[in-house]
Amino acid sequence: MVTGLEHIFYNAQHGFTLQNMLLLAPLTPDDNAATVDLKLGLTARYVDILLTWRLWNFRSIAYSTMQYAMFLVMRDIRGLPPAALATKLRESLAREGDLCQ
Repeated sequence: MVTGLEHIFYNAQHGFTLQNMLLLAPLTPDDNAATVDLKLGLTARYVDILLTWRLWNFRSIAYSTMQYAMFLVMRDIRGLPPAALATKLRESLAREGDLCQ
């Protein structure tokens, strides 16, 4: 396991099959290794928080339930730099948080 990317493993343990596409969405061919790791870490933490919130609130994390929402997130984060990526993912969590209360 790569230090800083543990959340990728945790999400895989939940069987969240949309994770790979989400992780790849913000990456660009011009990203250096540090930027790639940062973007992967941000996105994996987003997924981990999202799945945890949903599981704690007895909401499904099945592919059929999450597919449309995750494709919208993928569209919105495609190719973003790290700061904009963090902001966009935070906004997405805030919207989801409203639903989980």
